[in-house]
Amino acid sequence: MPVFREWRDFSIFTDGGGIRKTMAERLDLNGAFIPQPPDYGRPVGGGLEVITWPQFARHYMAEGDTFEAIEFGTHGDVTIWTRDCVHWVDVPGGVVECMQRLPRHPPSA
Repeated sequence: MPVFREWRDFSIFTDGGGIRKTMAERLDLNGAFIPQPPDYGRPVGGGLEVITWPQFARHYMAEGDTFEAIEFGTHGDVTIWTRDCVHWVDVPGGVVECMQRLPRHPPSA
């Protein structure tokens, strides 16, 4: 599973039209749309969407957080590490792909 220290754009299905099952499918951006401001992070007719660095930084990262690495697994899974969180593509209910995240470190007491 390759880990990249530089961002790589990838695709997700935002309307239940399918699930990316391989790394090659995840990185294939043919036929995918790239949302433009102000539509970042909002469904624009659904379909195969490209997750770009500006979109990810704007909608999934807290202010002051920094990108560290992105990993693409052989089964289409994506894991993104930032200084403060771990993000991944999830398929809740097995229908629609979406980004999820958890804090990387436990909250300070």
